[in-house]
Amino acid sequence: MLGSLGRCRPPTQMSATRPGKSDDHGIAERVENAFHEFVLHRKPKSCNHAYGLSMVESLPKGTTRDAILHAAERMVNHYGFRKTTMDDIAREAGVSKRTIYVYFATKEEVGMSLLRRVVDRIQVRLNAICNSDLPSAEKLREVLIVRTLERVIGLKDSSVCLDELYSSVRTRSLEQRREFFEADVILITKLLEEGRTDGLRFDEGKSTARAMLLATSAFIPYSLSVDEMGGIERIERDLRLTVDLLVKGLGWPS
Repeated sequence: MLGSLGRCRPPTQMSATRPGKSDDHGIAERVENAFHEFVLHRKPKSCNHAYGLSMVESLPKGTTRDAILHAAERMVNHYGFRKTTMDDIAREAGVSKRTIYVYFATKEEVGMSLLRRVVDRIQVRLNAICNSDLPSAEKLREVLIVRTLERVIGLKDSSVCLDELYSSVRTRSLEQRREFFEADVILITKLLEEGRTDGLRFDEGKSTARAMLLATSAFIPYSLSVDEMGGIERIERDLRLTVDLLVKGLGWPS
């Protein structure tokens, strides 16, 4: 679901030369079913607007802009962001460089759009959880896990691509990351307030949401690779343990 941005693999159409636990299983199945129902039949309800995204905006549209971003993703995966040129992206997308500039004024704008696509894909999944019939505490638990684990999965085969992309567009990416984080705070706060009716106990929703997000964000491999953090299985195990402790600390009895 996160996509392949963190997986450094060859582009699909490059030219020959180039310039220059048991309960968890049941919950996961219900979340997956809710995801498919959401994508195929439903419009987002309460959670999606935190990102300012609609279902239509979050899914691939098959436009020229999408084709350019798909091509850019493949090139960045293979060469890294710094070495990828607009000529490379144009050649891979099968369009002229002039066409790319219709949609993106600079290569940095391409990079920013790639970063947003990662979050868009995750947001579709989070919307499905929010709109599922899971109890509120389980929604909270799954949102915290999916938000983090999907990023880890996307980076499991690489230690450089996303870090390089973030550093290449550092000033704007930091602003964007703050925007995404604050949107997550809004989403988690809504789930916490929903959970009050189910017995969750906390003093103030927004500060509690922020603390939970900071705790789980520690598992996202920004500066260390997935392998350096112990591998994906260890990260997932420790993440689930941490989320369980956080949610149980709110009075969830399960």
